[in-house]
Amino acid sequence: MISDPVTFLANIALVARADGMLSASELGQLEAIRKEFGFKKGDLSAAVRLAESGNIHSRPWGLLRTKLRTWSLFFASPTQTATSIAQKSNL
Repeated sequence: MISDPVTFLANIALVARADGMLSASELGQLEAIRKEFGFKKGDLSAAVRLAESGNIHSRPWGLLRTKLRTWSLFFASPTQTATSIAQKSNL
């Protein structure tokens, strides 16, 4: 369980924003992560504001399995995910 969803999402947004901005695609992925974990829309808004303010520095968070699931959601496009599932199922 994640006790501080704003910090959790802000850390991810900080990485996504490493090139200086959050693209529409990156915001969409953050929204998918928010929904996956059941966080409030306000948590994501606060996290994006925090990441854009520059008043946060990335910190470790959560269990390894949570990190891996989150990063796989963030970096896997729907096409990649469908292809991966098909390959694993030998379709």
